Amino acid sequence: MTQISSSNPLLTIDKISKQALTVISTLHQSGFSAYLVGGGVRDMLLGLLPKDFDIATDATPDEVKSLFRNCRLIGRRFRLAHILFGREIIEVATFRANHEEDSHSSHHKPIDYRQHSGHTKDGMIVRDNVYGDIEEDAQRRDFSINGLYFEPYSHTLIDYANGHSDIENKTIRVIGDPLQRFQEDPVRMLRAVRFSAKLDFNIESQAKKLVQSQGHLLHKISPARLFDESLKLLQGGYGVKCFHALQENHLFSYLFPSVQKLIEQKHETISPFILQALKNTDQRIGIGKTVNPAFIVSVLLWYPMLKLKSKLLADNQENEFQTLLLASQEVLKQQQSYTAIPKRLGFMIKDIWLMQSRLEKPTKKNAPVVLAHKRFRATYDFLELRIKMGETQHQNIFNWWTEIQEVDEGEQQQMMQKLPSNSSKNKRKKRFIKK
Repeated sequence: MTQISSSNPLLTIDKISKQALTVISTLHQSGFSAYLVGGGVRDMLLGLLPKDFDIATDATPDEVKSLFRNCRLIGRRFRLAHILFGREIIEVATFRANHEEDSHSSHHKPIDYRQHSGHTKDGMIVRDNVYGDIEEDAQRRDFSINGLYFEPYSHTLIDYANGHSDIENKTIRVIGDPLQRFQEDPVRMLRAVRFSAKLDFNIESQAKKLVQSQGHLLHKISPARLFDESLKLLQGGYGVKCFHALQENHLFSYLFPSVQKLIEQKHETISPFILQALKNTDQRIGIGKTVNPAFIVSVLLWYPMLKLKSKLLADNQENEFQTLLLASQEVLKQQQSYTAIPKRLGFMIKDIWLMQSRLEKPTKKNAPVVLAHKRFRATYDFLELRIKMGETQHQNIFNWWTEIQEVDEGEQQQMMQKLPSNSSKNKRKKRFIKK
């Protein structure tokens, strides 16, 4: 163990959430040890303002719950305590140990390992509720840079895995044997890529080779969990870097295979389309604006959907709108096997796609409905993105939609009255050439 004094000016109590300090103090007063751990400590050492304040303790989840009325216990695979302070959640985890049934935990209560631990035959952890002491807990963490413990009241930084040195050297190093750790939880490969992109760190060479060769392990992870991890990668404020890192490390195909297939076929527009959307997303997050996860998924799957739509039209000569609907449903259904998109987001994605034709061909009847639609802004932004990628045939119509948002209600009515009564292509084209 390495203990480092917090004389380091970057480690100061004023950077820590008051609620996190309250939790640590309450645990101390009740006879338990408690430390700020993981990303919060890492970010302070990097000179960043930490956003997450996770706590590690020798109190069991039930003991934590008994101390805080505002606590709820979550998870089966990883039993955790969430302490709620309004919108802020302080996550408290009990020190964990290795899963060997004959291991000797130093925790103050005996543990029934048969009920609390478990691996599959190929080494993946299915339960991780074996409790231990702080040193054992450090060996269970994924990367050395996330294995640092800070005790704010004694001003002590505890480092069992040389994480402080790896932060200084900008290195992501797996704690323990990298292959075993990736087999235990393949999502660690995605986390390695995410941290490397976010922090501009290098993944240690052995781990990097395994990340690039063991992506198939991700097939063992539930699609719902992979969707959550995808959002962390693409909507964390550094999506462009993460997209490049996923490509470099051969992992993107395990998240969005239909997209990767088009990229490998050297589809001219798909990568610029995605990168422009990710750049816009990064900029919005950078200035504190919210982002809609449905939008980035609609961008990712747009070209696979268009490809399927073209195939269906060629095969069946169906109505174009109905074909668009069928293609949308099928592409989203296929994607569910890889990253499970929640139903509510699926509805949003279909709205964004289906409303593109209404934006392109506004009429007196549909324009008021489109303008008042709750997905209008996302649909409008999507059309703008398409135009930036070269679909300049829609520029005049886009300008019209831009203008109608800027005028008062009376002027909106006048503009709509000049629209054709139906969506005839020739009439629409004639109207907007005049404009």
